[in-house]
Amino acid sequence: MIGPQLIPATNPMHFAVINPADNVVVNVILAEPGFDLPDLLLINVDEVRIGQIYNPADGAFMDPAPQPQYMNAALASTAVYDAIDAFTLSVTGRVPDDEKLAWPAKEDAARAIVAGTATEPQTALLADEASGTGETVAALAAKVIAKADVYRAIVARCTAIRRNADTALAAASAGPYDGIVSSAIAALAAING
Repeated sequence: MIGPQLIPATNPMHFAVINPADNVVVNVILAEPGFDLPDLLLINVDEVRIGQIYNPADGAFMDPAPQPQYMNAALASTAVYDAIDAFTLSVTGRVPDDEKLAWPAKEDAARAIVAGTATEPQTALLADEASGTGETVAALAAKVIAKADVYRAIVARCTAIRRNADTALAAASAGPYDGIVSSAIAALAAING
């Protein structure tokens, strides 16, 4: 059926094909004036996209409300965890896993060296690296401690963000989930100021 022409079109052959049950544009066609498609509404219009919603009251076409990106709590949780992983990677840079696994021992060794209580293996751990980089053991120890303190503070903030997101996701049994993910990402961005 031909719909009412509320907004004149400059191309008399350009039509939006609309499902009258929900007013969604299901197709855009070129057709002769007077062309008819049974059970569908045809509106002569210059610009329209499939998926837009037709408002019969004013003849306007509008985009539908955006669909949620995260349809369930599991997808939202994965997005939060991925955002945290990406953030901590941006802080540390790409580091081999084996090197990361050594960070706690390296930090303990650095703190022991600074305190003057290092065992021979702890001193050797930093001395081997320092000899390869040309640093003194004391300078390397100070650098390790400074980085460890900063990283620990960042991880603590990330843990709080993750836990808050987990709590919010558990409380939002039927959504909305997108806002929770957005809040977590904004909180991560705020860490760097």
